[in-house]
Amino acid sequence: YDAYFAIYEIYTRLGDNNKAEDILKKLSGLEMETAEELMQLGRMYYYKGDYKNAKSNFDKSVKGGCNEALYYTGMVYMAEKDYNTAISRFKEYTGTGSTKKAPEAYNQIAGCYIELEDFENASAYIDKGMEFGVTNAGMVLGRNRVVLYERTGKYKKAKKAAVLYLEKYPGDKEMEKELEFIKIRIKTMQLAKNDTKGEKQ
Repeated sequence: YDAYFAIYEIYTRLGDNNKAEDILKKLSGLEMETAEELMQLGRMYYYKGDYKNAKSNFDKSVKGGCNEALYYTGMVYMAEKDYNTAISRFKEYTGTGSTKKAPEAYNQIAGCYIELEDFENASAYIDKGMEFGVTNAGMVLGRNRVVLYERTGKYKKAKKAAVLYLEKYPGDKEMEKELEFIKIRIKTMQLAKNDTKGEKQ
């Protein structure tokens, strides 16, 4: 199933929507009955943007004992911009003790809190996710930390976080551009501060 979804994402990134849609059709043609399979069916509906059927299959999957479906239920609520319900589903997932998608779950919780402008909780959950070390989710957590500092106007901290991120994940062109933007922002703010001082004198 993961291979199917990986191929789907590659076609989507390449802009080949017809081939991406074909992959989902192949998935929907498979027999899915177990809790794990129902979760995969839910993922297929999630990618199609059919959130009602996605949630229905995820709920059946959870009842069948597949905790990972809680994570994906959170993803659906996040896509619907129902951030509080999304947070509760992600927390339910991490509360099961499953670590398979725990860093991703903490990252999504942080993302929801950023959207809700609850930056204190966002920061706390970024820290929790970072405890898992260098992972793919760690990259997104690192980016979210930079975004968090920018959103709260802490540009010097954003610069430091961006530098640390690039030390861990060198070659990220987007973050390199973001770091340049932050540096320009700091310079602009400093110049504005100096002008204000000059006017007062």
